[in-house]
Amino acid sequence: MCKKIKIGSSFFIAAFLFPCWNLRSQVIPLPVEPLIENSVGADLPAASDEDPFEDWTRFLEHPLLLNEASKDQLQRSGLLPDILIDRLLLHRQLFGPLLHLNELQAIAGFSPVFIRQLKPYVRVAPPGLSPLSDLLAKGRISHDIVMRVSGLGSRGINDNTNWIGKVQGILFWHRLQKNRWQAGLLVEKDPGEVLFRKRNPLSDHAGFHFFYQGKELIRSVAIGDFTVNLGQGLLQWQSMAFGKSAEMSWFKRQGPVLRPHRSSGEVNFHRGVATTLQWRSLSFSFFISRRLLSGRVLYDTAGRRQGIGSISTSGYHRTPSERSGRNALRQSTAGGRLSLRWRAMEFSLNTVGYYFALPLVPNGEPRNVFDVRGKNWFNASADFSITQRNVHGFGEVALDANRALAWVLGLIITPSPTIDLFLLTRQVSLRYRSMYANAFMESSSVETESGIFGGLTLLPTPQIRIEAFADIYIHPWLRYRLNAPAVGKDYLMQLSYRPQKKTELLLRYRKESKQENDLSNTEDEPISAFPGASRVSGRGQLSYLLTKRFSLRARVEWLRINSLPASISPLPSEQEERGFLFYADLSCKRILFGFDGSFRSQFYDTKSYKSRIYAITPYLRPGFGVVAFYGAGSNCWISISKVLNNNSLFSFQSQYSLHKKLIRVQDLRLQLRLKLH
Repeated sequence: MCKKIKIGSSFFIAAFLFPCWNLRSQVIPLPVEPLIENSVGADLPAASDEDPFEDWTRFLEHPLLLNEASKDQLQRSGLLPDILIDRLLLHRQLFGPLLHLNELQAIAGFSPVFIRQLKPYVRVAPPGLSPLSDLLAKGRISHDIVMRVSGLGSRGINDNTNWIGKVQGILFWHRLQKNRWQAGLLVEKDPGEVLFRKRNPLSDHAGFHFFYQGKELIRSVAIGDFTVNLGQGLLQWQSMAFGKSAEMSWFKRQGPVLRPHRSSGEVNFHRGVATTLQWRSLSFSFFISRRLLSGRVLYDTAGRRQGIGSISTSGYHRTPSERSGRNALRQSTAGGRLSLRWRAMEFSLNTVGYYFALPLVPNGEPRNVFDVRGKNWFNASADFSITQRNVHGFGEVALDANRALAWVLGLIITPSPTIDLFLLTRQVSLRYRSMYANAFMESSSVETESGIFGGLTLLPTPQIRIEAFADIYIHPWLRYRLNAPAVGKDYLMQLSYRPQKKTELLLRYRKESKQENDLSNTEDEPISAFPGASRVSGRGQLSYLLTKRFSLRARVEWLRINSLPASISPLPSEQEERGFLFYADLSCKRILFGFDGSFRSQFYDTKSYKSRIYAITPYLRPGFGVVAFYGAGSNCWISISKVLNNNSLFSFQSQYSLHKKLIRVQDLRLQLRLKLH
């Protein structure tokens, strides 16, 4: 049966793609460096195969026309924050079309460095004119196919006898795009899961999406898997969003309401139909979804399903216990957004309702007393965005089924072309809860928090960029590892120096202070939060372009954690933990027989998981990995890729670790990517 399925699938793919081999193909563009470097350690709702900036590569082939793009198109591109979009549109309205890209320097916020980064993805052209290549490409269907296998260097079940499947991970996707529509199919197996096995589903996870973008009344239609993004994330935000980082221009939630879900993430999306309609300044979005979720099933004494104790967010079904709750909960969702846009102001009303086939029954811990429960839940909110000269304001006020309130208000001010000021305040009441919320918060979940954030970006010279922020927040209720109300502080200062195009130096200092449970108490004593727990870290990074084909980047990072105050434990070993990480990257282009390659060598030494250091690890594109390194060890990654036949990209990556003076293979990955037109 397995062979028949494989042969049938191969025949279908070959038959479907055969006509495309004779079409004109194009070299796959070089990958875009992920700006996610600036928010390492944040809780990111992204799958390992999802690159939030991969869409930018299409602008390398067909640059965005700044003189023709509407506000919706500029927001969908993800190239500009909202405040710069409003200023660009105002500049076009007052002074007409841009004559040259350097004219952007006359608009506040468009620094020479930012314009240089933006240049490959945009162009300035008279309205109504397009290159002949764009006209010829409109009638073609482009295909993007990825076949990836990981874990080839691992043997057995990765030392985990509870896994029912092999350690290898498998990913396949096929995406089609033509003019205003795109469609795709995805099949994925995580390490430890099964594939093509009797009495099991054909694959652990499979997805499909169809997405259409129009210009008239119907602006978008989504069928299959899609994500919904509303307001500032208090209700729902399922696409990539950033937390506290040095790139403060992106701390505002921004982007289209509907997006196709194209990654292997198994939790944070909807499955159904959705559409956006627009008439003049009014737009209306509506979606209906019905899908199955995994979770911890609760049974009564007769063995019947009584409810769901918790919903699984990992997407893993590797062990018997994980598989016992697979697709145990059916969730039905409906929601909408009504928006009014007038000049540089936008006001919207949002609502989302949920129905569960089994009631949600959170456990009896005090911190979970206000969690979503029962068979029904709903949220509603109002959000706004306005730009007045060099001031951009935004915010959202939300209400849930508990009649509890939450709000986020923010300001971005540019008093001069070299200064940007950022301010954001938020408050989430004790009882407020939402299913897929992802707002600007200290913690990964939107619950029980109030705080104020302020930031500054300063450009004293074209070569120097200074960024700093401060965040003070309060958690008035119990949380994970926090059994008492607590206060936290977070400060960051970063200096970027670029004396020439080939060299860039980055220095960063960050200090965080937050209260946590005093785990040193005995069982007979109440658990309480203590003050003074702090985390101080520093980073130095140097990037240097050796030649046109070779580039070098090195980073050193250290941290110090004061775990217990001296009043609790006088022992220095219990009061402090230290950590250290260093890596060097060497990238090479077309070094031998047209191969591109990269090499990373990394060393780290921390006392425990508490003093872990996050770093983005090399990964086959598309995708990235954010890993916490702790303990002591060393790793190296070797990646090799080559463009084949001008329309396919073969990639190989190996990861090694040094253990007791022995080199051990940790992972081997193979990937073939086809781009056909």
